[in-house]
Amino acid sequence: MGLSMEDVLSSHVGPETRQESVRYGDLLVGNFTDHYYNNTLKFIHSIGLAKNFCGNSASGEGDGATTVPYVFLVDDDYLVSIRNLVLEAKR
Repeated sequence: MGLSMEDVLSSHVGPETRQESVRYGDLLVGNFTDHYYNNTLKFIHSIGLAKNFCGNSASGEGDGATTVPYVFLVDDDYLVSIRNLVLEAKR
């Protein structure tokens, strides 16, 4: 069983993260340890968020078939080439 967002914010994160969550409402919390060997769980959790909250499935319109064209998962130890990212997105 996972923790509620209130439990996570009150006991598992620092004040800066709490402020960011309140300001943007985009904190994604999964019930697993953030470790290299759990990157698959992090990826699946992120894709589930995109499926459930982006496109028509989030607004309740249509059958939910319309989705965002890209989901870009970046971890804190990734190096992103913006030039290559833009070139890839244009293909």
